[in-house]
Amino acid sequence: MKYYLEPYGGAETVFTVLNPDGCPAYTVRAEASALRRIFLLVDGSGAVAAKIMCIRISSVFQYTVFADKKHVLVTVDTNSSKQPVKLKGVKWKFRGDVITRAFDMTDESGKVIMTHGRCWNMNGVCYAVDIQSDVCADTELCLGIAIAVDCTDPGRVASPIPTG
Repeated sequence: MKYYLEPYGGAETVFTVLNPDGCPAYTVRAEASALRRIFLLVDGSGAVAAKIMCIRISSVFQYTVFADKKHVLVTVDTNSSKQPVKLKGVKWKFRGDVITRAFDMTDESGKVIMTHGRCWNMNGVCYAVDIQSDVCADTELCLGIAIAVDCTDPGRVASPIPTG
């Protein structure tokens, strides 16, 4: 299933997640405190489908993504060129570039679970996330990981990166 992460740019709503028809499927809301940021993936009925917690230590962003009674630890090290993103809690592998936001994730057999890249849709520049539902049924978990990577800004606290 293909989704589009459209940066919203608001203080509370940071992304609108559109389905292939261009209709809102989720919104991503942010809550901040002195020590951490929390991002909530909220569906059309107002239910929280995924929760993403972030703590930053120097150039390392530590995210915990909770979705569908599962959780994944996502570590994004903006100074690492070898392995900028590490995943714990799933047997998936991150491949690609955090800076350009061009990446995918594979399962332990090497099958692509999700691809992510910059694109243009009817509303302008956004990120396309294509989740292979025949390989992975954890849609909200995949979206949560994509949102975590998209909210990593090496120069500041976690917040959405402009696409333009």
